[in-house]
Amino acid sequence: MLSTLVQAVSPLTLAVMSMERYVAVCFPLRHADLVTIRNTGASIAAVWTVCYLNILIRVLILVVWSASSDKVSASKARKTVLLHFFQLLKQ
Repeated sequence: MLSTLVQAVSPLTLAVMSMERYVAVCFPLRHADLVTIRNTGASIAAVWTVCYLNILIRVLILVVWSASSDKVSASKARKTVLLHFFQLLKQ
């Protein structure tokens, strides 16, 4: 789960960095006003939050809609996925 999160965050972080460079080149006089520590932190937090929610929704879909038609097998798979999910959260 962590590797999937990092794979999703990396391109979006690069996109945010390129937007900052665009502002620096196109609006050099307003760059200091537009790009502050607060705005940078908010954009990084937004990227991580969106990516984390995306991964969380994928896991929940996997748990809720198990592909197996056998009830016992589906229950066992659901418990295994939940166990691994909570183990990853604990790290």
